[in-house]
Amino acid sequence: CLVVGLNHLDEKAAVKALLCWPTCCKDDYDGTRKIFQAISDEVYQRCGKNVMNICTDGDGVRRQVVRDMMCYPLDETTPVGEIISKLAFVDRECGKRQETVSFDPKHLVKRLWHAFVNQSISLSGITILREDLKQLLLLHSDIQPLPLERLIHPTDKQNVASATKFCLLFMEVVNDPSTSSSWPFRLQTIKAELRLLSTVMKGMLSFFVYTDASLVDQLESISEAAHTLLGLYQMSDLPVIANQLYYDLQSTFADALFCGVKASIYFPDKPL
Repeated sequence: CLVVGLNHLDEKAAVKALLCWPTCCKDDYDGTRKIFQAISDEVYQRCGKNVMNICTDGDGVRRQVVRDMMCYPLDETTPVGEIISKLAFVDRECGKRQETVSFDPKHLVKRLWHAFVNQSISLSGITILREDLKQLLLLHSDIQPLPLERLIHPTDKQNVASATKFCLLFMEVVNDPSTSSSWPFRLQTIKAELRLLSTVMKGMLSFFVYTDASLVDQLESISEAAHTLLGLYQMSDLPVIANQLYYDLQSTFADALFCGVKASIYFPDKPL
């Protein structure tokens, strides 16, 4: 179902649910857009604050709605616009109150995990196979064959915890010098690329795993991930991941930088 929640950046409080709409498979374009816009308008009228970001994991209608709502050119004479206009590759279009849109990072981490276990990631012409992953991740001291098998051949592909665990294991192994000589033969020639891919994972996990980090540290990880992913594409003759996943990752990274700028303007007294 469609669940709409509100989280206040200025308060350490749980997300407040505003709406549960059990029509995920029958989303109506006009109705969905009206709801999202009404929530933004109501927050502004009642709180005097702009909705900073609309984050969705929806494809199809919801994706179309939130994208179509971002149809207003950013006013570069505003404090936010002055900064954003100096950043490369950040979308200059937003909602009528400078709202922006991103895709749920947890959903993106699941999709990146799926790309691995579905054998659809290619680096320098080498497709990473499940057997490669199994041999690689078994080098981690804390993983046993059976739990690993469940990560490589998942029965529940919507499990965020499993997707996160997979990414954390991958990051630790590929960045551990002590495992380097034991890597599967097929992956020996793409060690550098795999380590770069782990940087992309770290950027994604910065949204919801490394929450104790400062906003500056989180944005640095996200910016590094965005530049690294672009570099991986420039290094390879073939797509590293599916084009739609690449677009969703990069747009979410760029939106995080946009929101970081808005946070510094909206809450100037809050430490970054």
